[in-house]
Amino acid sequence: RCADRPDGRADPRGQPGLPGRHDAGDPVRQPVRPADRPFRGRGQHQARHSQIRGDNICWLEESFAIGSQYLAMMEQLRQQLNQAFYLGLRSYEGHYAHYQAGSVYQRHVDRHQDNNARVVSAVCYLNQDWPLEAGGELKLYDSNHHLLLSLPPIGGTLVLFMSADMPHEVLAAHRSRYSIAGWFRQD
Repeated sequence: RCADRPDGRADPRGQPGLPGRHDAGDPVRQPVRPADRPFRGRGQHQARHSQIRGDNICWLEESFAIGSQYLAMMEQLRQQLNQAFYLGLRSYEGHYAHYQAGSVYQRHVDRHQDNNARVVSAVCYLNQDWPLEAGGELKLYDSNHHLLLSLPPIGGTLVLFMSADMPHEVLAAHRSRYSIAGWFRQD
C-alpha cells in the first residue's frame, strides 16, 4: 500500500519492502489510489486493464529518503548519457513498481504515440536473492519483434533502453517482485 499525501501524490512510506520506508510518523495507510493503479492510455482515453499491466506504483519524489538518493544517481546518469550520446535529456521521472505473483505487463513501448518526451527507459530491480525459477523476466525485442534479451529481475540490476525503439514485456513470476521504473525525458 501507498499512503496518500495531501497533495494527491502517492507516497511509499510504510510500504513493506520498498525503499523510502519510514517507521515513525507515517500518515494513515490507505490502499493505492485508483489514479495510481495500472492504466493504459492517457486523459479521457485512460482505462484500467490489469490483464495488460498488473503492477501497483508509487511515484518517486525528493521527499522520500531513499528515493531522493536514487533520483540524485539518476541525475548523474542523465548528465553522463548527455555527455556521451548528445541525447538532450532534461529530466528524469520514475516510480516504485510492485508486481504481485502472477501479474504481467504485456508487450509495449514506453514512448507515447503523441508525445516524444520519453527517450531512455530505466528499470532498476530491487529483489534480493531472486531465484531464476521464480520467473518475472523482462523481455526486450527489436522493431521486427525478434527477442534481443530476456533478463530476470535480480536485485541491483539496472537496465537502460530506448523508449521508442524497444518493445518489451514483463512475464509473470511465482512471487512478488519490486523495481523502480523510470524515463529520461527531453522536456
